[in-house]
Amino acid sequence: MFSVTKRLIIACGFLAALPFAASASKIISCSSCDPTPVVLFSLDGTGALDVGLNSTDADQVFEYENDTDAVINSLEFDATIDSGLIGSDPNTTIVYNQANPNGEVTSGPTTNNPILTLFQCGQLDSSGTLGFFQSCTVTYNNTTGDISYLFAGIGPPDPPNANINFGDWHGEEAGIPSCPAGEAPSFCDDPSGNDFDRGLFELDFEGFQAGTAASADFNGPLSFTGSYTVLTPEPSYGLLLVSGLFLLWFVRRRKVAQ
Repeated sequence: MFSVTKRLIIACGFLAALPFAASASKIISCSSCDPTPVVLFSLDGTGALDVGLNSTDADQVFEYENDTDAVINSLEFDATIDSGLIGSDPNTTIVYNQANPNGEVTSGPTTNNPILTLFQCGQLDSSGTLGFFQSCTVTYNNTTGDISYLFAGIGPPDPPNANINFGDWHGEEAGIPSCPAGEAPSFCDDPSGNDFDRGLFELDFEGFQAGTAASADFNGPLSFTGSYTVLTPEPSYGLLLVSGLFLLWFVRRRKVAQ
């Protein structure tokens, strides 16, 4: 099962109801985690979240800190499992969100669908629903066996719980904020700081070990190609005004010169 809040979850196993069943395999992102985080600086997140899982541990944790000075507005994790798991259907898509925490099948079979029962995602926090993103979508290609987990969909943060200047945005469904610009990478991982947890998220892969029901659908440990995208800041009003004034000055100067 895969969930995004302060904690992101990708899971293999059956999710009967929130909270996720212990048998589910999942990835979790959290903003108050113990491992030393990997710091993300680049605005190009292609391949930055690649992970290789082992076949023995039921719970495999990876922690990151957003230091890109931009809001992370999507996370995607891709892997390949066995093909042909859903009969003659070409693919299946399942969306997990606040309205459908156990998944809504938007394409493919709604019954006897092993992707729905064994490969899940969702967003959990203390209230059981909200996270960094508005939804997680699992897509499976029945022909190739490619499976994708996409966390996406953001809105503006809701002050005073979170805004662009402070807070970790947990439960805001507004993306993953950056640790404040100019601060050391350890600044947001310091429990004594005002920005503790800001930009931190944890990926917790659960239930992908050998011996689970889902492990029969892939050979050996899974490797996920993981990437993120960032929200490109829109030009500020002041910058647009200055640019416009400069253009006007340039045009008038050319007319005078002619």
